[in-house]
Amino acid sequence: MGNKRLFRILEVKVLSIYIIFALLFTIALIMACQNYENTSTLNKYLSTNDYKNPPIEQWEEDFINSNGLPEAPVAKYITAEDGLQLAFREWIPENWDGKGDMVLIVPQWDLHSAHYALLGKILSENNVLARVIDIRGTGLSVCKSANDCSDKAYTPRVYYDSYDYYLGKVGDCPNRQQLGRDLNLHVTDMQSNFPNASLNIVGHTNGVGILIRLIESIGMSTIKSAIFLSPFYHYEQPQIGTKKIDADKGNEIPYNFDMLSYDPKLGAIGDAMRNIEDTGGHRYALKNLIKPFDDLQTVYFSYNFMESGLATAPYGFWDAFTKPLLWINPKKQTGYDIDKAKIEYMQAPTAKENHFLIIDNVTRYGLIWSKPLAETLVLWVKNPNTFNM
Repeated sequence: MGNKRLFRILEVKVLSIYIIFALLFTIALIMACQNYENTSTLNKYLSTNDYKNPPIEQWEEDFINSNGLPEAPVAKYITAEDGLQLAFREWIPENWDGKGDMVLIVPQWDLHSAHYALLGKILSENNVLARVIDIRGTGLSVCKSANDCSDKAYTPRVYYDSYDYYLGKVGDCPNRQQLGRDLNLHVTDMQSNFPNASLNIVGHTNGVGILIRLIESIGMSTIKSAIFLSPFYHYEQPQIGTKKIDADKGNEIPYNFDMLSYDPKLGAIGDAMRNIEDTGGHRYALKNLIKPFDDLQTVYFSYNFMESGLATAPYGFWDAFTKPLLWINPKKQTGYDIDKAKIEYMQAPTAKENHFLIIDNVTRYGLIWSKPLAETLVLWVKNPNTFNM
């Protein structure tokens, strides 16, 4: 009798433990599913071997996977010359009187404005208005109508090379000058909305090339300063020139990307350069090999898009940089030579030794999620001429 009772007690305890573990497992599974659906997790994109693990620091991966970015403002739109809706997000300081500093940010090609939410938030909290754009063909700047982008049934992205090319498609633009002209629309819009504020423009990695195209075109008379974040710049791997890759065919292609992160499609590049079959440069010539952080991240880029990140005057564009220029480098960046980057920077008429900065324990991705970076930008825009780090 005693043994039976003991057995029942043990049986109940085992069953209780089993139920507790089952409940814990169920809760963990539900939380994992919610994380999978609701956060920008890299694990969502691990099902294909086409992508590589992002060359990022562990804290950066944890930041994205834990949904570390604050919520971004709802996107707004301005209309491009061809009718395309160019999306942007704006962080406007509380009690903004329109007389302070503004920052216009041109993202890295595969990123979009929501990825810069932490940077925008910190800038606005320090009374700096921040606008981050979605470059044509990226983010939400892919719709003829803003309603298209708000319709969940509308899917503008097709991640395969269909050999059908249309203006405004992902990672594409009509010609190599278009992205610079689009950026100028944002400059005009901000200065029209806030005529008493000072405008500073930030380029992030490939976005630096678009910024250079703009300044080559309009100069800096109405711009307070320029900021380069992690640009791909030095003589042997320039964003401002070309590099021979397909020596047998004699093709020279823009070398504004590191070869570990991007896969150049030499055939498509050659066709686009020769304008075969009237492709006009709309062939997808470059594929991003990094796993996307979310569904809006760009994967393919056309030849025109690549060309838009190159200066039109590779050896003379510095003459247009007549206002203060801040250059910030992550210490860890694939294929990047900081010493050669500094040689390049010192060609700028306004270059100063203490305006060339290096940040450790961060890559080009984490740079825009770095609070010290945001605080540095705040100090810079307040008075670039007296800035000292």
